[in-house]
Amino acid sequence: MILKQSVLILFFLTAISAWGVTTPKPEIKYHRCSSCATGGFVLKKWLMQHSESGQSMGWIDWRGTDCADGLVFIVACINSCVTITVEKKIAEELYVYQGTMEECSDDLIHSSPDLPNHGENFKAFYEDAVFVATRMGHKITYNFTRKSFIDLHDEGVEQRHKVDDQVYITSSGVMKVTDFTTMDYVTAVAVVISFFIIIGACKVICCKSSSVPKTEPIFLNGENAELVPLEPNNNELPDELDDDDDVKENVVKKSETKKDVENDNDEKENKKTGDSPV
Repeated sequence: MILKQSVLILFFLTAISAWGVTTPKPEIKYHRCSSCATGGFVLKKWLMQHSESGQSMGWIDWRGTDCADGLVFIVACINSCVTITVEKKIAEELYVYQGTMEECSDDLIHSSPDLPNHGENFKAFYEDAVFVATRMGHKITYNFTRKSFIDLHDEGVEQRHKVDDQVYITSSGVMKVTDFTTMDYVTAVAVVISFFIIIGACKVICCKSSSVPKTEPIFLNGENAELVPLEPNNNELPDELDDDDDVKENVVKKSETKKDVENDNDEKENKKTGDSPV
């Protein structure tokens, strides 16, 4: 019974530890881009979504942001960040700034005559590149970068923390944090508990088998029923048994002698009765 319970507990703990183990998914490397637009760029929506010229790109609600004032949203991004700057041509080789947009390039530009291959490869573009095009009296600059100023700021903070940590470790000495996860702790505890359960079950079984008393043959001796153990390899009865047999024979002989005396007395009385006159 104890072994059965131990096996069930071990199976239960193993199932719990195995349940938390999942196949790791490939890690997606995200970085961060700023998301913003100036008022002048928003007014150029007709230019940036001019389908007759083959321009097709997403349009996001940038209300509450302003790239010029540094008011931006921060978005997670897989591919490059893109900054689009629009300038208006007012004279030969003279352009006036109109507006700027900053955004993550993931699935943003579907097609564009301003980019190589009509912009077909820029929905997932992860390179550092700058493209300049003129279209409909405007100069449009696409600046793709794998690291935004937010990424550069984060890397600087991280690097500063690393330097601070190194100085702190050198001066104070910090214990290294292990990579032991929660499931590792559960598995270790399950193994230890299972070990003690198995040891306890074996101990109970061994103690139970050793505590069973051994039966020994006995002999009832005399009228007081004294218990006399018999040795397993001794086929001879104890000496007390011979004495009991002698006692029994003496008792039988005495009883026979007493009966003979009584019979003789009866015969004498019968003779006297027969000789007496009638």
